[in-house]
This record gives sequence, C-alpha cells and structure tokens, in this order.
Amino acid sequence: MSNTNKKTEPVPTSAAIRDIWPDISGNTVNGLGETQPRPPRPVFWRTDSSIAHEAVQYYFYGYDKDNERISAARKYRDETQAIGISEVAPQAVDKPAEEWTALVKQAALDFHADEIGICAYRPDWTFKDRPQPRASGPSSWVLPTITRI
Repeated sequence: MSNTNKKTEPVPTSAAIRDIWPDISGNTVNGLGETQPRPPRPVFWRTDSSIAHEAVQYYFYGYDKDNERISAARKYRDETQAIGISEVAPQAVDKPAEEWTALVKQAALDFHADEIGICAYRPDWTFKDRPQPRASGPSSWVLPTITRI
C-alpha cells in the first residue's frame, strides 16, 4: 500500500518528454478525486490510439531498449500475449469445485504463474472499452495471477 501522505519532489523530465506529454494527467485518467466507482480507464499499455499518453509510451519503449531486463520482460509479454484464448467447451464437464480449483491452479503454474487465486468476477474490473468476460454459469470467475520477471 502506498503512503499518500509522503511528500515527494517531482521527477525532472527532459524536453523530449515535456514536448509529447498530453494535456491530461494520468491522475485525471485514473479518476483521482472522483467519488463514484467506475470501470478503469487506461493510461498506458495501449497501441491502438485509444490513450492520450501513447506518444509518451512510445518514447519509453525506445528508451533504454537494450537493457537486458527490459528486453526479457518484453519477450515474456510477447510470449504470454501469443497464448490463444480457448473457446467455451461445447459440453459442460461436471466436477467438484475442489477438483476444478486444483486443475486451474496447476494450469496457471504450468504457464509460470508464481501464485494464483480464484474469485468471483466484478464487471468494474474490466476497462470500459473492452469486452466483458462471458458468464458460463451462475457466476463468472477470474484468476488473478502474480508473476515475477
């Protein structure tokens, strides 16, 4: 948890960054000061011209691009994005919840997740401009994972 009372000095920026920085701040995009919950809006990590900070993102894509850790992280991201999303099975398979839990957790670990948890899905977790997961039963479930690079 971050300490919101901590005073920090602004990070000095180069003229190159200042020239491409959008008029809207990431805090505004993230809803700082808003009182009503809402779906998240992206600040970075989009390459489809749907974010105000896209030029800044591309600047940082090129900055320190030969750094081995950055290269490894990008390679890992490319590999995980290449994993296809399976279609919903044509026929439901009935198993006890404990068995499904074990199978799903093992599959996640096989894909190099360090930890996995299963919880009920909430629509406010999905970006407003992205499709909502399809429900396949009385509830939808998500698998938040934590990975280390």
